[in-house]
Amino acid sequence: MADAGREAQQGGVRQPLALVAAGPYEQPRSAALVRAVLTWPVLALGALGLGVALVLVLVDGPWALLRGRGSVSAGWLRRAALACWAGAGAYAFGLTPWPTVRAEGTNVALGLAEQRADRRAVLRFPGGLVALVLGALLWLGSWPFAVLGWLWLGLRGRLPGPLHVALACALRIQVRAAAVAAVAPVAWPRGVLGDRPGEATRRFGFAEPWPDAVVYAGVRVVWGYDATRLVCGCWPRPGTKRRAELWPLERQREAWARFRRWAPDGVPAELLGVVPAPPRPAWQDGVASRLVVVAAVFALLGVGGGVAAAQQAAAAGQEAAASRAGSQLAQAYAELDRAVGTYETETVACRGASQPLPCVTAADRTAVAAFAAFAHRVSLLAVPAGAAADRRALVADAVLAQRAFGRLAVARSVGAYERTVAAADLGRVVAQVESAVTRLEAQLASTA
Repeated sequence: MADAGREAQQGGVRQPLALVAAGPYEQPRSAALVRAVLTWPVLALGALGLGVALVLVLVDGPWALLRGRGSVSAGWLRRAALACWAGAGAYAFGLTPWPTVRAEGTNVALGLAEQRADRRAVLRFPGGLVALVLGALLWLGSWPFAVLGWLWLGLRGRLPGPLHVALACALRIQVRAAAVAAVAPVAWPRGVLGDRPGEATRRFGFAEPWPDAVVYAGVRVVWGYDATRLVCGCWPRPGTKRRAELWPLERQREAWARFRRWAPDGVPAELLGVVPAPPRPAWQDGVASRLVVVAAVFALLGVGGGVAAAQQAAAAGQEAAASRAGSQLAQAYAELDRAVGTYETETVACRGASQPLPCVTAADRTAVAAFAAFAHRVSLLAVPAGAAADRRALVADAVLAQRAFGRLAVARSVGAYERTVAAADLGRVVAQVESAVTRLEAQLASTA
């Protein structure tokens, strides 16, 4: 990994988190079959690593601001946490047969040129959070292609080249954004594919690794090894459109059989003096670029669809709440109306009583209880936001009627009772309650 970091700084350019899939490799179909089962636990572990990297900001960020450089231990822990997240993403996207990220010898490499945070990296933390959200959206938009890649791996054992590059670049953007949010001193993700020309070196910027040792050559392809001697495979010769197909060194026999099938006339390369075609940088892969753009469009459509679905669900919830509130209001008002009718019947009967004052005050106390119960039930109604003001107005009118009947219920003489009736204007008070009920019912009906 240290060699990767030194190599990443060639030419004085600070390497922006090299995460490049140098493949696609042939993968065992058995690994593709269990991917759907293992992906979610692996992603959970990767998310835990990402959380650790972000929590380190609370510890290493203040230290870097005060001292100018962060802790070395925090830097190494940050790299391990980001590697955990990158490995989980690479496995979920089908870039690796197993959830691992190594410096060399695999088709995904993670290298941080600089481990310790600095003041500039800490000051970029708010923008890093925004980039992390945008990277997560691109991550979500890439999932349809990832699922397609799973199916392809199960059938063919190897991802198509453009799909492999597109998924690797989407993962690179997301991990780069996570590194910026974790105050790692790396460059911002740039361009559709997360890099721009000149930001990656020979080993960490190409869709296909460069063969360091060419051993056999055919008419269209050559056979050889990369610089690490951990990867072997078939590379195209200049003028051919074939992509490189690579295998880990332990599967060299299978790779050799593929070369012999493509180049039965192959001879030792030193006899011909041939060289392979130069590898194509990832940022020049037009098909991969379009796939990443489509993934971004999927992400935007998903966000828009999610917002629309949330709004529709909220509207449906408001309609259901309005319907329930309308039914409960009708039931409460029917009980109040019966209580008011009983009150009127009792007050008429009290006129012929030998002691009318105790008779009517008892009826008033019944009305007080009826209006109090009605106000309490209305206050508990779960109404939409647009009907909340009408509900509060109805509760206020019901409480006003309760107090008016309450003053009548405590009258000590007929004269005091008659003066209280004249001052209370019960007809107007009850009419206000009826009018408030009508307004609330109309508002709930319009919402439902």
